[in-house]
Amino acid sequence: MAALPDEGVRDELVAVQNMTLPHLDHARPTSRGNLHLTLAFLGELDREREARTLEAMRRAAENVRTEEFAVELGPVGCFQKRRGSILWQGFREDGAEGREHEGSRDGMRRLAELRATLGMRLLESGAIPEPLPPFSPHMTLARGCRLRKEEREAGMDAFLAQMNEQLATHSLRAGRLGAAKMRIDAMSLMWSHHPDGGALVYTEVARVSL
Repeated sequence: MAALPDEGVRDELVAVQNMTLPHLDHARPTSRGNLHLTLAFLGELDREREARTLEAMRRAAENVRTEEFAVELGPVGCFQKRRGSILWQGFREDGAEGREHEGSRDGMRRLAELRATLGMRLLESGAIPEPLPPFSPHMTLARGCRLRKEEREAGMDAFLAQMNEQLATHSLRAGRLGAAKMRIDAMSLMWSHHPDGGALVYTEVARVSL
């Protein structure tokens, strides 16, 4: 289950991929069409569990403030793994001081509220057997990442700091006070599959508007 970015945000995420991937070996970038913010991973669903999931989504949408909101793209980060790390872009939690970030703080609170309500409704409906894991909102940019040999000595932390400095410069050049904002106006039930045995594709099965 996911929130899907609009084309403008996809443009921003692809730009970050283009900025970071030349520094990485063996990275498998997320395709443009597969970029998404995961709200809950449910595994394989049969028809009954899918129906319960959709009912939970509808009830969650009714229980939160129904108007759409937005969250601001944040820094690039990495889940480090022995066989290749996961590169991601997160969302700004509280930002710098100033009124320009007040909307971001409210957006993150509302995103957390939506996800918590969704988790409760999924449990109540029997769509999931146990509570959802802690929420760490991000969008995966690439998997299987390792720094190129000539950059490994400096380390991943130095690389991420450099990339986030470049992101800040990119925003200023685009004439923005902050990063691009992702509108959250719906929850989408997604199907991950390999059509004809090919590349992984995420297909939207159903959408519940907020």
